[in-house]
Amino acid sequence: MVVSLVYLAIQIRQNTAQVEAQTRAHHVASTTSIRTTFAAFRSLISASPENAALWAKGQRDLDSLDAAERTRFDFLMVEMFWTFSMPWMFVEQGVLDEAYRDVVKSALRPYLGPGARAWWWRRSSTDP
Repeated sequence: MVVSLVYLAIQIRQNTAQVEAQTRAHHVASTTSIRTTFAAFRSLISASPENAALWAKGQRDLDSLDAAERTRFDFLMVEMFWTFSMPWMFVEQGVLDEAYRDVVKSALRPYLGPGARAWWWRRSSTDP
């Protein structure tokens, strides 16, 4: 009986250690995925002078964009919000700590120029 209890205690400790290691590995994989996604988004803008100019123009004044520019800016904005939604979803799933929301909010602020805010309000008022 005593041997069984000792064996059970060892098994519980090993299982706890394994679960903790898996949790840490999942956290590292999640944050790596977030960094990779953010880098890909930033490179959409920074790697192309045309996209950088479009981004700057759209951020300043959404109404200054012609139809073709507006379409391209729409895609950049959708990509940006998908990028920022990833860490938010990880928080909702319990993968990342609740405090990560503040990190996301702080990181999002520089991307929300007047054109981006206008885009968001127009889009949210027209989508079902």
